[in-house]
Amino acid sequence: MRIRRSLRALAVTGMTAALTASGATGSRAAAPGLDDHAGAVRATTGEPAAHRGAAALAAPSDLPAICRQQKAIICISKAARTLTYLDSGRDVMTAEVRFGRPGFETPTGTWKVDTKSPESWWSYPYRVYMPWGIKFDSRIGLYIHYSSGFALNPKTYIGSHGCVQIGDWETARTLHERTAVNTTVHIY
Repeated sequence: MRIRRSLRALAVTGMTAALTASGATGSRAAAPGLDDHAGAVRATTGEPAAHRGAAALAAPSDLPAICRQQKAIICISKAARTLTYLDSGRDVMTAEVRFGRPGFETPTGTWKVDTKSPESWWSYPYRVYMPWGIKFDSRIGLYIHYSSGFALNPKTYIGSHGCVQIGDWETARTLHERTAVNTTVHIY
């Protein structure tokens, strides 16, 4: 627990310094306690799509049938670069995401969430901080998680080692809280 708090404090401090050095005003997308900035990931939080503001990110119109047929499912479109959490076919939240970089492409397919431990915020093979991690492939270690790199550089971020990354802290936290173990994850 102490390590996680230290890593989070370090991430916030580092992001604040990087934003200050770049002349940016800060980023709520980067971590809690920082201000919003242009290009931040937008997410919905359970409101019907018709009630969202113009800035909200819509679910892709080409959702596969599986996404509308499950009680709870996370559908991830590689083409649209979006993650949509659906409950009984209803779009609950949608967020912009990034995937694996060349050589570490995120696979397509269907999995079940098998772990979402708050203590698993560190990738040991790659030495990467990955808060709000939702593990869906134990075989090769794929997660959906927050990414400070994506949050700071949404247009130029080169990608992960195969994980699905969210650039907004609150969106990643909300998804982590809503997602139960055994929730279906479908990447297409």
